[in-house]
Amino acid sequence: MNGREVFLEGMWKKVTEKEQTLRAAERLLEETAKPDFAGFLRSMFWGIGFRQLYAGMASVISIAFVITILTAYLIWQVVLQMGESVYTAAFFSAPLLYVGMFALSWLKEQGSGCYELQMSCKYTFCHVLAARMLGECLTGFVFNGVYAAALALQCRADGIRLFAISFSSLMLFALLAAAGILWGRQIKGAVCICSLWLLANMAFFLSVPAVYGKLLEELPVFLFIGIGLSGMCIYIKQLIFMTAPTFRKEYANAANTKCY
Repeated sequence: MNGREVFLEGMWKKVTEKEQTLRAAERLLEETAKPDFAGFLRSMFWGIGFRQLYAGMASVISIAFVITILTAYLIWQVVLQMGESVYTAAFFSAPLLYVGMFALSWLKEQGSGCYELQMSCKYTFCHVLAARMLGECLTGFVFNGVYAAALALQCRADGIRLFAISFSSLMLFALLAAAGILWGRQIKGAVCICSLWLLANMAFFLSVPAVYGKLLEELPVFLFIGIGLSGMCIYIKQLIFMTAPTFRKEYANAANTKCY
């Protein structure tokens, strides 16, 4: 056997080994592409932990709460001045805290320049992102409950309807945010979709405010609750998928464009 034949034999051997490695990697990704719900909760609560999730983010959370309270109060006053119902204020204000916490924490994370390091850890940036989105949704849920109670007491409105409206609004917004990230594999996808949602709602309200308010007042409460619960189930599935190896790989590839 001459040198050329030895070289070709070695090359084909390496090609065969590479193909076997790729097949094994593909099978591993297929088996772990869809983490189960229990695994997701273990990662969020016992793996990362909510205490560590927002470590060093006290200023971000405080600013987000202050901005949300001031904006929610302003929306309430504007709606009253326009002669519309407080249900409109509840619907518009529901995503505010979610937006504030998500945007400010992401900006601080981006400024730290630790993305590459985070993606090399056991719980990557995608795990942290999914866990924070879950935490922000739960925090917004509690805040909206307090806000709905305040509106019900001050304006003698239906507290259950206010809470149901804010719940459905928050979950619809959260769904769009997660869908934007999954669709574009970048944060800017969520920004674009959520911005379009907010602009469409504002345009609808300013064009036909009476119709907008009437829909919120007359649609069945159970419809809003059903939308919120359905949205919550889909949202959790979206967050689970964000921790899958396939998504992490695609997100890491997209982040190399410096749009992370």
